[in-house]
Amino acid sequence: MAHQITPCFLASLTLIVLLVCSGCTSTNPPAEVPVIETPTLPVLHHNDVAVDLAGIEVRDPELFTANLTSTITTVLPDSRAGLLLDHGWNITSVRQEFDEEVLDRPYVRVEFMKNNLSFYFLVDEEKDQIIGGYCGAKVWVAGPISGPLPKDYSQALDKHTRQWWVFDHRDESVGMVMAYDKNGIYRFNPDF
Repeated sequence: MAHQITPCFLASLTLIVLLVCSGCTSTNPPAEVPVIETPTLPVLHHNDVAVDLAGIEVRDPELFTANLTSTITTVLPDSRAGLLLDHGWNITSVRQEFDEEVLDRPYVRVEFMKNNLSFYFLVDEEKDQIIGGYCGAKVWVAGPISGPLPKDYSQALDKHTRQWWVFDHRDESVGMVMAYDKNGIYRFNPDF
């Protein structure tokens, strides 16, 4: 006589299997995904002026291997940087560059800006020193060579003093913005 499986037997067997296996089947808790935290950048100070490093744009970040904090710390004590910061200029960007005519290794160009006029410091990070500074205004010499006078800013070299004179053409009341060379700013219009 063949045994016939009853529905009650099947239900009991299923319940027993579930009870036995319920303690044996467990899933591992999900692995914690490591959180890569970007270190917060400090806020540096020059006198009463706060310089928030997080607000400085790093141009070409995939090529930037310099230490931003070290670079800005090198620039802040310079009298030119202090003069600019004290008169409302901001450090807006940094970029690592290489030009053998400037330095035989990479250096960092730090941009200060006010009213869309830029002044740049070139920093040798290896020696923690500034190797030069220059204004980004268009070089203009009166005459047909340079073309018409720029509508915003221009600069011209004084051949006697070897200083660059920067002029604001947007506002005639400002006129001269600064006179500088690679080592210093010698005349500065605080009304700019």
